[in-house]
Amino acid sequence: TEERDCNSQACPVDGGWGEFGDWTACSEDCGGGKQQRSRECSNPAPANGGKDCDGDATEERDCNSQACPVDGGWGEFGDWTACSEDCGGGKQQRSRECSNPAPANGGNQCDGEATEERDCNTEACPVDGGWGEFGDWTACSEDCGGGKQ
Repeated sequence: TEERDCNSQACPVDGGWGEFGDWTACSEDCGGGKQQRSRECSNPAPANGGKDCDGDATEERDCNSQACPVDGGWGEFGDWTACSEDCGGGKQQRSRECSNPAPANGGNQCDGEATEERDCNTEACPVDGGWGEFGDWTACSEDCGGGKQ
């Protein structure tokens, strides 16, 4: 009997996926982002005409979907109140609200004061004249017969 080699080419090896790597950092800190991870077609790698791996080399998932914190912002000041005094120095106040926007989702309150105050009607108050007490009577203009004091 005689024998000889045949079909000596290597057999095809179909590719197989390796393990997925770690997830990437989320693309956003809040409000919804994405993470990805990838794997390689290397367990084994396709060889000798074998098929590539089936499926995707990367996958993606949502992350950090919680609402973002919103720091508060002041609205416009309202009108000044009426002065507390008509003259001699009084005070006026006005206020604003932390609502432009209002703090939300753990955001910071507005910096600063909600009210402010100023002096008003600082002019001196008018003073009406008033009589003092009469002084002593003067001496009579006549010694007798009727005079004036």
